[in-house]
Amino acid sequence: MDTVEISKLHQLMYQYDEYKQSLYLSYPIESYWNRNVQEKQLRERLLQIKQADLYLHFPFCNEICYYCCCKTIRCLNEQQKEDYLNLLEKELEYKFDGKKDIVIENMHWGGGTPTLMAVNQMQRLLKLLRKHFTLSDEGVRNIEVFPDKNFVTKEKLMFLYENGFTHISIGVQDLNPRVLNAIHRKAELKDIQDIIHMARSIGFQISMDICYGLPYQGLSEFEYTIKEIFALQPERIVMYPYSHFPYINALQRKIPELSIPNNFIKTLIKKIANDQLAEEYVLFGYDTYLRKDTEEEKDWESSELVHGFMGTEKNTGNPLLGVGVSAISKVGNTYIKNQTSLKQYQDMLMSHIWPVEKMYDMTKDDQIRYDIIEKHILIDHCIVPKQIEQQYGIIFDRTFASELVKLKKMQELGLVSGVNTPKIKISEYGHYFIKCIARVFDLYN
Repeated sequence: MDTVEISKLHQLMYQYDEYKQSLYLSYPIESYWNRNVQEKQLRERLLQIKQADLYLHFPFCNEICYYCCCKTIRCLNEQQKEDYLNLLEKELEYKFDGKKDIVIENMHWGGGTPTLMAVNQMQRLLKLLRKHFTLSDEGVRNIEVFPDKNFVTKEKLMFLYENGFTHISIGVQDLNPRVLNAIHRKAELKDIQDIIHMARSIGFQISMDICYGLPYQGLSEFEYTIKEIFALQPERIVMYPYSHFPYINALQRKIPELSIPNNFIKTLIKKIANDQLAEEYVLFGYDTYLRKDTEEEKDWESSELVHGFMGTEKNTGNPLLGVGVSAISKVGNTYIKNQTSLKQYQDMLMSHIWPVEKMYDMTKDDQIRYDIIEKHILIDHCIVPKQIEQQYGIIFDRTFASELVKLKKMQELGLVSGVNTPKIKISEYGHYFIKCIARVFDLYN
């Protein structure tokens, strides 16, 4: 972009606040879910599942980062981890019959810091999962990794690889000491380099997560982070914006408001990343860069993608089974979230109650809007009304008349083009306001 284009981008930010919008990891977003599905219905649906993907949440961290929105708990001793594994065992026994009728195609261990578990604890966890499911050897098994060599050892990585894990996701976020100190996080570049070298020598594919819009993060700081990550040549880079909601996430109140870069700087940071990565990476959807000419990049090019709980991902069509405190499942058109409070999660399991915090059964209108937001806008960067009409038997212009009025205003500002034509496209400017465009179709906003 030249100076004129950057000036226009600056002006648009006064009208659209991209960084106050939801990340749209689901639709409707979680704050609108309610308990409108009965446990009996859930059990009936579980019985019909033959193949699924599994997300297992391990909430413990050695230290708690201030910026993080995930359910995390500081690990104070080994007994906490053992107690939690006991709870996972109870949840699995309560929900599943041990007949191993469900084949788990893809599996992700997230957190928290799953690599805080010792090898014998990982071994126990896998044994529990194999008791209740058939774990496919064909899918992807991924584990999230905090880059600390005290917890990411060769012994653990060897164990994971020998048990079918092929991908690790390393949470880098940023490499600047001042930024890391502000979010109460320690990560040494040397540790990251050593862990990647060790993981690669074993056979792992590497994904690295980075976050823009963090406190004290400027253009030069982020440019340095991108440069160092680029040099490490991970197969995948996931880049997402920091969401500052201190009234929801109490620890974020420890981050000084004035340390957070303004929206214009955040957008320029994103542009720098896009420019630097474009030479060797392909951007998929809203947030995920895959290294060019790899098997995974070719696979994604020919696959249907969707924006989901892990960001941009392949749309396997499988139900998602979430296990652990705060874990989310999506079975058919129903979202189910486990208790966020560890105490409530424990109390309900001890009382032989399904540990659900909230659920939501999507309406037909929700399903249509889900497709528009999570597939058309955030993945394809366009809307093809005819596809929506054919799939759902609606007249697009009539169903979304008020939304089209808002899109016409965005078209006048250069964010989209082709309103009332067979293909509504998101422009180069629009990419920087893509969540605002998605919000147009959010009935609950």
